[in-house]
Amino acid sequence: MLEFTKWIGTITSVIGAFILAIGFIFTGYALFIVGSGAWFIVGFWTRDKAMLTLNAFFLAADFIGIYRAIIA
Repeated sequence: MLEFTKWIGTITSVIGAFILAIGFIFTGYALFIVGSGAWFIVGFWTRDKAMLTLNAFFLAADFIGIYRAIIA
């Protein structure tokens, strides 16, 4: 299950980056939320504090991006 979560995090983050780059802001950040959330879970289960911390901040930034996309 952990391996599956890693791949979900990787795939959604990569697709989110390209979707965001072409201008679909809401969709890009939504995919980033899934990716960061998946990597946050991986960091939690592997007790990797650096990964956990990084993706906690990425999640916060992603939610700010979604919020800005909604009000823009």
